[in-house]
Amino acid sequence: MTLRLIAGLAALALLIAGQANAEGARSKGKVAAAASAESATFATGCYLGARAGHAAVDVGALDANTATFGAALGCDYRISGSQLMIGVVGDVMASSASFGGADIDYSWSGAARGGLLLSESMYLYGLLGYTSMDGSLPAGATLKGLTFGAGLEVMVTKHISLQGEARRIDLGNDTAGAGGADATEIRLGLNWRFGAN
Repeated sequence: MTLRLIAGLAALALLIAGQANAEGARSKGKVAAAASAESATFATGCYLGARAGHAAVDVGALDANTATFGAALGCDYRISGSQLMIGVVGDVMASSASFGGADIDYSWSGAARGGLLLSESMYLYGLLGYTSMDGSLPAGATLKGLTFGAGLEVMVTKHISLQGEARRIDLGNDTAGAGGADATEIRLGLNWRFGAN
């Protein structure tokens, strides 16, 4: 009888200890998650990013589709006491578009962007800027013009953010007699933000 009582008390003690350890682990997990969520927030600062995407280029009756990849450098300013953020970004993208004896090897662009923080870690923005595409183009041909678009960027850690973006580029009419030209580009991005928080 005494042995059974001791065994029962020991089992009860082990059960209580196990439950306490589980509660402690859950509590630590919640604290860690809260700390991580708190640190993964947008703040004033600069960033360096990698980009990959797809572009569809239309020049007159000709069109080409190409994968794109490159790098971007930008800075953002969060307006104090608000959910608004503005900034500038520049990028260089490589491509392999070919049509009508012409090749587009790379493009560069500069843009201003601004938008609203939907939460401390989610940024919805629009952009407006300028893009120039270069490569083996016919004499007198140019592919450059106004760029506009929108995107969504999400902080996943204190320094890393992911983004998706869509751009429309009006490449103008000065394309060696080929007529009007434009391009649509979809991009995914990975950014490292310096000095965040």
